[in-house]
Amino acid sequence: MAFIWWMLLGLAMGIGGVRLFSWTKEKQYKMKWYEIVLIALGVLLIVFNIEVYVGSIAELERQAATMSLVFMGLPGLILIGAAIGSINRNLKKPKIKPEIKPEIKEEVQA
Repeated sequence: MAFIWWMLLGLAMGIGGVRLFSWTKEKQYKMKWYEIVLIALGVLLIVFNIEVYVGSIAELERQAATMSLVFMGLPGLILIGAAIGSINRNLKKPKIKPEIKPEIKEEVQA
C-alpha cells in the first residue's frame, strides 16, 4: 500500500516540475543553475522529511516525528521559497537596453 503513495508522490512531483519549467518558458525566463539546485534540494528535503515522519509515527515516536518536521521540513520550505523569490525578483526586473542618442553618438565620433 505504501508503494502506491510513493508512486503518487513521484507523479505529483513530476507534474509539478513540468509545470514549473513550462511556466518559466511561457514567461520567457531561463532558470539559473542555482535556482534549479535550490528547488531540487528543497524537494529532496521535504520528501525525506515525509518518509522520516511516517516512519516515526509508525514506531510511535511522536516527538521524533515533530522534530523531523521542524529540522528537515522547514529548511526544505525555506530553500524552495528562496528559489521562487529569486525567480519572481528576476521576472520583475525591467529589461531596459541602453540606447545611444544620435547627438551623443556624433560627439563620440568627433
